[in-house]
Amino acid sequence: MRTIARLLAVCFGLYAASAWGQATTALRGTVTDSSDSAVVGAQVSLTNIETNAGRSTTSGTNGLYSFLEVLPGMYRVTVEAKGFKKYEQSGVTLRVDLPATLNFQMSVGTIAEVVTVTTEAPPLNTTDASVGQTMGANAIENLPLPGENNVLLLSLQPGVAFNGENKLQDDYDTRAGMVNGERSDQNNISLDGVSNNNEFLGYAFNGVLPTTPFSVDEFRVTTSNYGVSEGRSSGAQIAMVTKGGTNNFHGSLYEFNRNGVGEANDFFVKNAQLGAGEAHDTHDGDRGSGGHANGQYGHVV
Repeated sequence: MRTIARLLAVCFGLYAASAWGQATTALRGTVTDSSDSAVVGAQVSLTNIETNAGRSTTSGTNGLYSFLEVLPGMYRVTVEAKGFKKYEQSGVTLRVDLPATLNFQMSVGTIAEVVTVTTEAPPLNTTDASVGQTMGANAIENLPLPGENNVLLLSLQPGVAFNGENKLQDDYDTRAGMVNGERSDQNNISLDGVSNNNEFLGYAFNGVLPTTPFSVDEFRVTTSNYGVSEGRSSGAQIAMVTKGGTNNFHGSLYEFNRNGVGEANDFFVKNAQLGAGEAHDTHDGDRGSGGHANGQYGHVV
């Protein structure tokens, strides 16, 4: 029995060594009074506005508090301490793989008195030195994407360059490229914290499981100075988070159509001996895999 337990421990250790970046984030900060002295033992509560799921913690001897492994979303933060007014801030947006810092300065009073802040905290990362960009659901759904393919959002990031190759298969996302000069296979793509890398083709913008813009809530690309929790590759760290359930029923119906009626027959199209609007690559139109199909439709609930 002990031998089996030891073998399991070794297996779990090897698995942890190759763990991928998680689809979570973090919130930390300090609780102080009007003289900037630390408030010890303040209760800090974090509540997801959409699901009403909450967590609580207390500030330490230096006034520090932290929430780790937090799901991305819109939150409300409340701070309570004896001898101080209750502080409440709503509209705090936490992005995937983008730790946030939120400091609170308490005012003397009773807990029955409430200081309410409704403005959203600035989306600046003052927690670490990671460089990247986060796109929310609104940007993902409204940016023009050929074939409604999320992975093409990578082409909008600084430091990303295409090498002119397109390695295609019917079930894979398109485009091969390099990030910050690294080879195209030196990038890490995760979907809800699970590896979505195409180990067979090994190109930058190839994901094993294609996703549509209407199913993704956040798209985060970190191009440099990423933490050890992401690791694995020297190129970009791409994290996609699908939409989760809330207290309200929601969904989307979508249709995508592409044809050559409004497209110019430019030099590159002519050079490829193609007609105006004719794609350089083809996919089966009924797969909904995100290629240059003439018509795609579907729904997300």
